[in-house]
Amino acid sequence: MSKEVTALRKAGELEEAEILAIQLLEKDAANIWTKRAYAWVCYDYIKKHLNVPQQNHKAIYKYFLKIKNLALDEEENILFDGLAWQLGKYLFAVAKIKEIKDTVLDAYFNLVQHFYFTKPSESYSFLLKSFHKLYKKNQTWCNYVFFIDWWGFKNFTKEDTQKTEYKGKKIMALKEQFCIAYCKALLVQECKEHIQLFLPKLKVLLEENESYIWLVWYRVKFLKLLGEDPAKILEVFLPFARTKKNDYWIWELLAELVSNKAMVLACYCKGLSLERKEQFLSKIRTKTAKIFIEENLLDEAKTEIEKVITTKQKEQQKIPLDIQNWQGQDWYKTAQVKKDNKIIYQQYSKQATLLLYEDYPKHLVAVSYINKSKYILNFVKNKQEYGFFKYDKFLDPNIGNILEVRFEETLKQGGSYKVAMVEKKDSETNCDAIKKVVGVLQKRDNQNFGFIQDAFVEPGVITRYSLKNGDTISGNAIMSYDKKKDQWGYKLINVF
Repeated sequence: MSKEVTALRKAGELEEAEILAIQLLEKDAANIWTKRAYAWVCYDYIKKHLNVPQQNHKAIYKYFLKIKNLALDEEENILFDGLAWQLGKYLFAVAKIKEIKDTVLDAYFNLVQHFYFTKPSESYSFLLKSFHKLYKKNQTWCNYVFFIDWWGFKNFTKEDTQKTEYKGKKIMALKEQFCIAYCKALLVQECKEHIQLFLPKLKVLLEENESYIWLVWYRVKFLKLLGEDPAKILEVFLPFARTKKNDYWIWELLAELVSNKAMVLACYCKGLSLERKEQFLSKIRTKTAKIFIEENLLDEAKTEIEKVITTKQKEQQKIPLDIQNWQGQDWYKTAQVKKDNKIIYQQYSKQATLLLYEDYPKHLVAVSYINKSKYILNFVKNKQEYGFFKYDKFLDPNIGNILEVRFEETLKQGGSYKVAMVEKKDSETNCDAIKKVVGVLQKRDNQNFGFIQDAFVEPGVITRYSLKNGDTISGNAIMSYDKKKDQWGYKLINVF
């Protein structure tokens, strides 16, 4: 008789098919063939009602519930995978036309927990996207975290782990998007027990997906919420902070992880030294002003405060209470507003940058060549470690300068490098790439170059110092590679 139900369904006679299926189940509720046939009738009803979903909310839910009550097992995965597509389509359609109550999401979540989906699969990922779409719309669904736990972090397809592109814009992988949304939901709910259970999983996620740098930021937030040791949190945070060092808020968060007031101020100054829209800076300016006041830097404090007031008035927002209190104090009336605080930012920023890279090894190198138009310099440390990097114009290097450099990568033979920090050192600083030479210049009359011991003297140096054959000279020589001879030697760079 179940075949008759199927035949009626395929003929489009859904009402007759349903009546017959119900009659058969009343006689034998456990008959698997009848249950399967009726489940597909309900499935077709869902598809039919999805043609006008906004008018059929109750009917759609009713047939999903009927399928759930049939208590089919995992052998019906074709049906369940089809239901994943249909429910996903319904939730996406609802997201476009109206707000959906959290209780409706709860109802469907309770239903799908009784279905046996293929995992991982395209349909199962589509189901995840549809629930997430509605969650993003208002972000009030308190069971979102439990939904993701049920769906499972191990059920993403290979395609879900890959970045995509839309209209020329790169979009982060679906897996990364949901990991971030999950972490964000945990923070909003501040469920410490749940966070504590999730942290080991988060560590594994980071180990398996090194490019998911934003998860490091959430890990730091979790550790702070749980009251972990700031030194431990700082160790976790630094790799992420380095990737976002040009964002002011990184330095504001970094300031929360250090206890030394001078370093806190250095972090704030570094953040404010980065060009950003003023409406985002009021909070960090207020914090900076507070420390300036404590350090009796009153002109600097008033300068920060006035910028906050100007921004708040422009945005028609309330002036912070702390600032209102400062405005009524005697010092505020006599303090002078400066054009800006860039000078003090520069003074403190160096210490903040040092904090960011303090675990990077330091290298003493010598400047061997400079392209001033492109701000590129060549350096040498020894025969095995040398190369070039782009420098900041404020460094103003000269050939022979000794630099203390923290590189963002391991030094090797030649090539371009990214530099984390660079600082000029005193000329007397010992550097393996430079040696002092004393001797007599050997130069033939028909040549514009010469030698002092084993150091080559270029024509430019001879002209600059008006050197002649037989002159006794003392100076500095830098390691130099002779491409023609394919060997290392030295060349004179200055004369004392």
